[in-house]
Amino acid sequence: MHDLDGPRYLLRPDRDHRIALCVAVDGRTSVACNDRISFRFCDPETLRAGWFAFRTVHRRLEFADFTVHAED
Repeated sequence: MHDLDGPRYLLRPDRDHRIALCVAVDGRTSVACNDRISFRFCDPETLRAGWFAFRTVHRRLEFADFTVHAED
């Protein structure tokens, strides 16, 4: 079980946070906030296509400098 609701993992209000979502072609996935990895997973049956979205239910968020890139 993953307990990600402790202070270490919660976003703090009125501060900038750098979020990195990384998905590699070999199935490795990670999520980091301010360079601290909070989640890692390796999917043995990697999806090769699909959709991505941010779930922002009842949140006041602003996204800045959002980029998507493919690594070689």
